[in-house]
Amino acid sequence: MHKMRVSRDDNISLKEAVDQFFSINQFAPKTVRLFGSANTQAVLDEFSRTGSLPWYMNKKDDKPQPESGGDEYDIFS
Repeated sequence: MHKMRVSRDDNISLKEAVDQFFSINQFAPKTVRLFGSANTQAVLDEFSRTGSLPWYMNKKDDKPQPESGGDEYDIFS
């Protein structure tokens, strides 16, 4: 946080970055240590520049989903 405040030379941009950090649901747990990481700062920079998260954070789970309408197997029956 100190590096960000010194490099940008104002507290307003630091406050905006912290607000963005807490508004995005991609970061868990939301800690000061995580906020200070280079990866988080890169994500926040991309979000503030484009208004969306980087492409690699929007990937859906590649797990196969069960097809609807078919007989589902219940392992507990």
